[in-house]
Amino acid sequence: MSSLLEASTALARNLRWLDDLQPAADLWRALASSQHLPGLADAGGSGELAARYLLEDLTRLSSPEPGALRLAYRQAASGPWLCGIRKMAWDSDHFGFGIGQIYPLVSPPVTEVGEEPIGEGVELLRRSLEHARHLGLRYVGATADPADNLSLFCLSRCGFALADTLVTHRLDLQGLSHLAGEPNVRPARESDRERVEAISAECFGNRLYNAHRFNSDPLFPAPAVRELYRLWVRNSCARKLADEVLVYELDGEPLGFITLSMPSPLEQERGMEVAHVPLNAVHPDHHGRGIYSSLVRAALGWFQVRAVKSVEIKTQLPNVAVHRAWSKLGARLWTSVHRFRLALDDLP
Repeated sequence: MSSLLEASTALARNLRWLDDLQPAADLWRALASSQHLPGLADAGGSGELAARYLLEDLTRLSSPEPGALRLAYRQAASGPWLCGIRKMAWDSDHFGFGIGQIYPLVSPPVTEVGEEPIGEGVELLRRSLEHARHLGLRYVGATADPADNLSLFCLSRCGFALADTLVTHRLDLQGLSHLAGEPNVRPARESDRERVEAISAECFGNRLYNAHRFNSDPLFPAPAVRELYRLWVRNSCARKLADEVLVYELDGEPLGFITLSMPSPLEQERGMEVAHVPLNAVHPDHHGRGIYSSLVRAALGWFQVRAVKSVEIKTQLPNVAVHRAWSKLGARLWTSVHRFRLALDDLP
């Protein structure tokens, strides 16, 4: 613990703090006792390791640039609070207005969720939202562990509304028998790009097929949401956001796709050899025909050839068919997170 305490004290000097809020003498006090740190599951349940990962991430995200991560710290009666706010540059440029993110929001451990700790968290959040206004933000997102009721109450008191719930499934490939190739699944070609982009735009732009925080929010114009998912799969096919894209083809026409990403260098450095399936969809006209299952099996076979130990997928809570497909293969629920939204224009 002492080594992490020293590391957190040193790292705090490199972080950017809100000018009118108290900097932490050491970050360890704000993290050591929290039961809901981001990445706790990936750290094997080790609070100390999760705290180290978070400290590394905070330092990486912090910079002197306008809109970069700013942290606020408060040593309250109930324990230490930590709250970060930053502008999301790409999102803001794409949608044409200022979009920010509360990250992290670390609450103290309390035996009872009473008015005093809620008030302490609300005060810190409101001061961070003042900085969000200073950055010219119109929209602020936030995430919270579903078990972190203290943070959930504080977000609600500050006007945040639930946007969606994201569930992560993880599958151990080492315990899975070898999966042979699927006859209708192949790597995507440049000639597939337009068709695959259209599938992505329709499946994720239309909330009747997949309701999520973008297509269910009146602040995000529908054309911009559709374009977001066109760009995502376009950059995946260009190997900028994925290592491979597979398509399901029938009669010469792609009917669905799945994107595959190997463990990142940072994940490998931390010993987390987990691959990812960032984006996948089947054209709505062909749902219920087993195409998605074929794409998933082909993806897992692709990872098996590359000696990947495990793979995970994130999906919204209502996507029952996705949950079932992965559960049948032996995947287990890994984590879940509530995602919230706040339109600053709506606040007094």
